[in-house]
Amino acid sequence: MFIFCVNPANNAGYHSEMRKLFETIRNLVEKRYRIRDTQQEKNRELPWQSVSAFCFLRFIVPAILHPHLFGLCPGIHVSHEDQHAV
Repeated sequence: MFIFCVNPANNAGYHSEMRKLFETIRNLVEKRYRIRDTQQEKNRELPWQSVSAFCFLRFIVPAILHPHLFGLCPGIHVSHEDQHAV
């Protein structure tokens, strides 16, 4: 979520969209696994863990694997000849 909070003036619409997305994920997990307040403490955390896992897999992992695509570091320039050699 910190990615969308950098410049709130440009990203005002993202906040509500992201909240809706996270709420949908949480509700789907609750519905699928029938999570209720009276169940074990371990199971009550499952919807929130699912939202956290989604954020990690959707935003953090791609940035770790391909940081140049997100402007986090310069990419390696591969010449046309080198590309064909591979």
